[in-house]
Amino acid sequence: MDHPLRLHLANELHARPFLRIAGSVALTHYAIYAVGDTAVHHSLLKSLCELTGLPEPAPQATHYNERWCPERQLKWERHTEFSTFSFITHRHDADYFSGLATEHIPSAWLQTLRGKRFVATRIELVSSEETSMAADNASAWFDGSSMVGSQVLGGAQVFCDWTIQADGFLRFLIVDKSLRPVQSGRLVQRLYEIETYRMMALLALPVAREMSRSLDELELSLASLMRSMDERQGRQHDAALLVQHPVNSLIK
Repeated sequence: MDHPLRLHLANELHARPFLRIAGSVALTHYAIYAVGDTAVHHSLLKSLCELTGLPEPAPQATHYNERWCPERQLKWERHTEFSTFSFITHRHDADYFSGLATEHIPSAWLQTLRGKRFVATRIELVSSEETSMAADNASAWFDGSSMVGSQVLGGAQVFCDWTIQADGFLRFLIVDKSLRPVQSGRLVQRLYEIETYRMMALLALPVAREMSRSLDELELSLASLMRSMDERQGRQHDAALLVQHPVNSLIK
């Protein structure tokens, strides 16, 4: 009775569990997009594992989750058009957005992302006794004129200004007042997925803008063509107009 792919697709959901985050963490998230180079995603993961001592991923892996130590973690996922690297490290100070969760990653590997880094996001999740301070001083880490904040899941506040900072990263601040570890992980993942898919949705914008200029020219040519055809000079005249009119070059 079931579709042959039903069980496989249902199991895929469970194969990619959300992160479980307890305590304050700093997270660095990259989305990698490379036109026409599908092999780059797995090769980047494999080289990262070789350089940092993580177990090698399976050849056909579409997701990967490992730890360097109890406080440093990597989550990687392969999607149809892009792949994502999420680096998570526990934070034990209040110097938010200083340092990166990738400080232990060799710079040589980070250089291999040049030209492929489509999304770069830094997330600070603050919990325990630091939450009030972080919420009260959120504007210190964002552009106050465009900063937005929201209550989410009934137990957290999220702040962002949707601006790429001088360090090349977009920022989110999560003030965790009463979230469970699985809720924190889900919230973090949803935030960086919002940014990733927002950027993916805008990929066609430059093409659309370019096409809009051609469409404006096409509209003017069609208006001229219709006026000529309305002169009622016979079907042969209409056929000649359709062949000779500049609208044909725009269509081609």
